[in-house]
Amino acid sequence: NVRWFAELPIANELDTHWFQFAAARAFQSSMGPRPGPVHLDWPFREPLEPIEDADLGQPSDPIQLEMAETTLSSNKIRDLAQLLEQSPRGVVIAGPMVQGSQWRQAVENFCTKTGYPLLAEPLSQLRVNFNDVAVLEHHDHLLRSSWSTRVAPEIVIRLGGPPTCKALKKWLEHHRCPMIMFDPSNSWADPSFTTSEILNVGNEALNAIAEIINPAMRDTQWETAWRSANSQASAAINEILDTEPLLQAAVARDLGRHLPPDHLLYVSNSMPVRDIDSFMNPHSSSLRVIGNRGASGIDGVISSAAGAAASGQPTTLLIGDLAFQHDIGGLIAARSLDITLTVVVLDDQGGGIFSHLPIAQVTEQAVFDQLFTTPQHLPIAEIVDALGIRYQEVSDAATFAGLIGEPQGIQVLRIPIDSALDVDQHRRIARAVTDSIELL
Repeated sequence: NVRWFAELPIANELDTHWFQFAAARAFQSSMGPRPGPVHLDWPFREPLEPIEDADLGQPSDPIQLEMAETTLSSNKIRDLAQLLEQSPRGVVIAGPMVQGSQWRQAVENFCTKTGYPLLAEPLSQLRVNFNDVAVLEHHDHLLRSSWSTRVAPEIVIRLGGPPTCKALKKWLEHHRCPMIMFDPSNSWADPSFTTSEILNVGNEALNAIAEIINPAMRDTQWETAWRSANSQASAAINEILDTEPLLQAAVARDLGRHLPPDHLLYVSNSMPVRDIDSFMNPHSSSLRVIGNRGASGIDGVISSAAGAAASGQPTTLLIGDLAFQHDIGGLIAARSLDITLTVVVLDDQGGGIFSHLPIAQVTEQAVFDQLFTTPQHLPIAEIVDALGIRYQEVSDAATFAGLIGEPQGIQVLRIPIDSALDVDQHRRIARAVTDSIELL
């Protein structure tokens, strides 16, 4: 019944930021809404081994902790509003949140008042079309370019779980500006240890802060820089995707464009969740986007999507061929349900995500295929046909848009992906975006 448990590393294995973060979380967890013990398992060093001198570096700035409350005091709201007014070059970052729709009004009010761009991944439920808010769908590409070094934030507002985007994580670690995380569930979802203040409050507190902020604080040059870069990136990406065969990036983009209202998009791990983050356009507020992030990996994804569809909401699942193979049993079980479920299988013949990683550049192709790609050659058409489920192979964007726009019952759409072409397209997109914003 401990309130938090952690296995700590040996003292000389990580920097002091880690231990400071662990100590702060242990204290906060023990004194939070449910006060109680915490358990820290701290190992000894290996005996009889030489001990290297440890460089502890410079002491870290203190982490500010607020005791868990459902609301902030009027003094705290005023202090935060004043701090934000003195920091017009800020951003709002939204990670995965199943209940993110509850934050929409507060986030729209806050971003409208402050002028802060919104870097929201689709799983946050906040990559939607807000009025007078710079909603960035291509921050992944922007922050991988040299442009990112020229846009240093003065402050960051964090909502939801850890963001999927690796470039965003590195950008935050590089600039290490003050970061205020709204954390009503006391999850401490900050693997980069960049948070400077944690508020265990929800959307009501963010809205209360927005209410008293003076909109004159907005820095139009800051907003314009982000809007212009995102617009240039969109043009560069669309020029490539609109003229080339249907691959993973175009699928991710077009789901945001063509899924009907009041629909649910379930996203598998590996490449699907990353491409959705990199390419999906802002969408209508009635589209929900969810997925299994964390230790579940690619297990049980079809079952999870079928369970979501069983709630009565028409659902589309975006999944790779390996994850599909891991949960064919879920597809068998789904036949007994009266659901609307479209399973979009991106079939790149194995673990295509590894071809995007540096290991692919330094490993002999035969060894790489055997140990990483692991081609499966799964007869998806035959499997689906044997189950009596509708099946169609899709190779063009127009057909894909029509099939996902009018879903009926259970159907499986297989999109064959040439992994080499897909990797090449991702790299050319990255170069095109970099070139398009180089002079901004």
